[in-house]
Amino acid sequence: MSDFLIANPDQENDFIQPSELAQKIESYWINASISSDIENDPCLSWSIKIHDRRLDCSYFKNSHLSMDGDLGDCSKFAIWYRKQIPMELKLVMFDMGYNADIQLLTETTEQEIIQTFLS
Repeated sequence: MSDFLIANPDQENDFIQPSELAQKIESYWINASISSDIENDPCLSWSIKIHDRRLDCSYFKNSHLSMDGDLGDCSKFAIWYRKQIPMELKLVMFDMGYNADIQLLTETTEQEIIQTFLS
């Protein structure tokens, strides 16, 4: 299991509301288990089963997203998440140790993400 973050380095917040993100997660990731607590941080948390593994994610009021799970599963979710956020907003995925990062572009692949963090 690994911990990763996705953030907008330009510090732009509120580019997706937690309720909208929850709806998108529920409609795409049909086995997601979501909890919401708008008053606290994280304001949205969810777990997704991918194959026989669990991916745990949290969305914070500053629009940062954390992921705890298999690198391949985190990569799949990161690619999906990039498609939910306006393309003009820069998103960067990095590990919790700040050892590596990758800008998430429309053309970024799961394999590129995996290679970035395995190098």
